Order: sequence, then C-alpha cells, then structure tokens
Amino acid sequence: MKKSFKVGMIAAALFAIAPMGVSMVNSSTTVHADKVVPGRGKKYTFPKSWRGTWYANNSKARHKKVVFGVHTFNGKTVYHQIDENATAEQNSQKGYDRLTKITKNMLIGDYSLLEDGKYVTLHPWHWNYTPKWDLFQPLTMKIKGKKVMYLKTPGNKAENTKYFKSKRLAKKY
Repeated sequence: MKKSFKVGMIAAALFAIAPMGVSMVNSSTTVHADKVVPGRGKKYTFPKSWRGTWYANNSKARHKKVVFGVHTFNGKTVYHQIDENATAEQNSQKGYDRLTKITKNMLIGDYSLLEDGKYVTLHPWHWNYTPKWDLFQPLTMKIKGKKVMYLKTPGNKAENTKYFKSKRLAKKY
C-alpha cells in the first residue's frame, strides 16, 4: 500500500509540473527584424589576422587607432553592396533621410585598385555625399628577422599612415 501511494504521488507531481515545461517551450520570443536597406548584401568578414586594435604611427592620422571585428570597423557593421544604383532609388528627401538614419552605423566594404596595389575600402552608405573613406592595404615587413603585418593607408609619405598591432611598434616605425 505504501509503495503504490509513493508511485501515485510521484505521478501526480509529474503531471503537475508538465504544463509548466510545455508553457516554457511554447512561449513567444520577440524578434527584431533588420531594417531593409536597398542594395545591401551580406556582412563583410575581415580575416582573422586583421581583427583587433591597430595603432597609427602618424600623429596626423585620421584615426589614432582602428578596431576590426569579425564584421565591424570601429563599431560599425560592414556590408557588401550588391547594387550600387539601389541607393539612387531614394530620390525624395524623405527617402534619403530614412536611408541615412537606417545606415548611420553601417559601412560598405569593397576593394579599390590603386597604382601601388589593392586596398580594402570602407565607406559610408552615401559615399557620394561624404568624403570619409578608409582604405587599408595589408603588408608585411621584417623586424628582427620576423615578419610583422601592418596596414598601410594610401598617400604620399607625409600623409601615409601605417597601423600596427602594438603601440610600441607604431611609435618605432
């Protein structure tokens, strides 16, 4: 008799707890959809060797340090652009203002071929309206027999900036 009473209590407890488990499984989750941006492609992925903080060797550089994430540059998400004319679709001031608001924390990642090589180009969505482009070319140099990667920006020697992974190297070179 005592054994069947215990089994009955365990069964009753399980039936009492079961609806809570079902309600947790069926609970709704709020999902915030990404804003629709005409012409936006997939997220741009930076190589592992680029990820982290880089320090400028030039005190007159536009950025004293830059930070690359998996898909970000200085905290802004970088996307491929699949249709350059898609932003031209925003002919009205209202459409332009809406797109500017949506894309304020987004950049376009692309490649540019200059006379001294291929550069990764990062620029705002409305690149025709703002001259704030960032170009980086990955290069290596030998320091004490070891290859060290750095990121070079284009320009003449006075404007040229090199970004290194450490402050010590940036100050030295």
